[in-house]
Amino acid sequence: MVQAEIKSLLREDISILIKIPNSGKHYLCDCGEASLLTVKEVQSVSAIFISHTHIDHFSNFDGIFRHQIGSGEKIVICGPKNIHQQIESRLQSYTWNLVDENAIEYEIREIVSKEEINVYKIRPPH
Repeated sequence: MVQAEIKSLLREDISILIKIPNSGKHYLCDCGEASLLTVKEVQSVSAIFISHTHIDHFSNFDGIFRHQIGSGEKIVICGPKNIHQQIESRLQSYTWNLVDENAIEYEIREIVSKEEINVYKIRPPH
């Protein structure tokens, strides 16, 4: 049975963690402020689903990314049209001289329409 937990406090922006029994991987729906989301949970996230990039659904992406960097994992991000540009812009805003290019990989699945999904791969600093 799938277990969904709201990781935001009552007046915080939304973030929902989905856990699958007998699996060490988790899935995150939206990246709003999430005071109840632990570092360990973030490090177990293998996919992030972003409904849209209003600030209340996307503001905590950097905080989540911060705890995933260096894992060497591939993290899938699914989101709306242009999500690849928005993720890329967030990552380009940092200096990457201390991070190996294999520190993390994001596979971004941009849902353009029912018939079209574009896939991009991003590795800091590229």
